[in-house]
Amino acid sequence: MEIIYFIGLAAIILVLASIRQINQYEKGVKFTLGRYSGVMDPGWRLVIPVFQTYQKVDLRVKAVDVPHQEAITKDNISVTVNAVIYYKVRSADKAIIEVENFYYATSQLAQTTMRNVVGEVNLDELLSGREAIAEGPIDLALGGWGQDGHVAYNQSRRHPFLPVGLEELAASTIRVQENNLDTILALAHRTFGAAYQFVPPMSVTLGMKECLSASKVRVFSDTGSWKQTALRVALFSEPVPEYPMTLLQRHPDALVTATMETARHPISEHPEWELL
Repeated sequence: MEIIYFIGLAAIILVLASIRQINQYEKGVKFTLGRYSGVMDPGWRLVIPVFQTYQKVDLRVKAVDVPHQEAITKDNISVTVNAVIYYKVRSADKAIIEVENFYYATSQLAQTTMRNVVGEVNLDELLSGREAIAEGPIDLALGGWGQDGHVAYNQSRRHPFLPVGLEELAASTIRVQENNLDTILALAHRTFGAAYQFVPPMSVTLGMKECLSASKVRVFSDTGSWKQTALRVALFSEPVPEYPMTLLQRHPDALVTATMETARHPISEHPEWELL
């Protein structure tokens, strides 16, 4: 009797230890003794410890931020380009079995393709595509916002004798723009070990016209007390060219995201205010 009780208890413990949850937006790839043994659908599934293992695969659409790439056009002009790509895994087993790291492979393929495309056209041909970008429908504009309230690197020029007006900023399109000195220094410290001479003095950037033409605009930022001012200017100031974020007030569906540390401020700590 005791043996039966012990076996039953061990079986219950084994079953409980074998339960794995696969969420609705995931699939699980199961391996038995190291061999592929099937794909697990969403729900509670059994994976026997020691003998079986599994890996989850997220089937949702993923957004990958392709970092800045140095590329040379067909007419030997150095440009800096970046992009955002979207992908979705359709075959969970192939993504795990046939590719070592499909996320990394997708990012590397995008970088290589972007450099190859830029290398096949002249600078004039590269910039001539901005009209097609401006006229084409954009569902979602996704980017970051920084210290000075710029959106997706749409900082206005800081030359004292070449001021940029508000409407000029709002109508700006994809262009070659001179990099500000602080941008060059930041990229040098981030990428080239502070060797600023390797940072290109100019770069290709989207304009606010393309950003604001999207049906939805989503901008985000990491934490930083130095961004508290930029956030409050974007929310409460009238639109000004010094802070391109203020132009988001004109968009019908724009969402600005910040961390709790950035959102907190002595003003927001007023007892009559509620920090959401």
